[in-house]
Amino acid sequence: MEPQNNLGIDHLVDVAVDIIETSDIVAKALSDGLDITDVGAVWKAAPRLAEIVREGKEAYNELLDLTPEESTLAAQQIAERANLPATGVLGKVNSGLILLARTHQEIADDIDLAQDWLQWAKSLRNADAEQN
Repeated sequence: MEPQNNLGIDHLVDVAVDIIETSDIVAKALSDGLDITDVGAVWKAAPRLAEIVREGKEAYNELLDLTPEESTLAAQQIAERANLPATGVLGKVNSGLILLARTHQEIADDIDLAQDWLQWAKSLRNADAEQN
């Protein structure tokens, strides 16, 4: 099913960046083990967690509505806003986002090609019926 492309990518990008940044805050706080000082990190992450929950449904709907072009743009915006480096684990995440965008484009192209073949096959049946 082809996306309707009605929703854009704003919430999707916001939620993805909030997830990356919140994960980074919590991971840094817990890097030396869990202790009472980690409460501050959780407190610092709380507004972002609330935003993730608040915008989650819209982000999910935008994900379902994503076109291949929007997928590429979203991957770029997420990488830029989250300051994802080209190396290390975050670099791997960035590479994964770009691969996801490319895969999305390939799947969309394959669906279009399959639909073209289906239309062609239907035209053969119609041509056969017209001759009889």
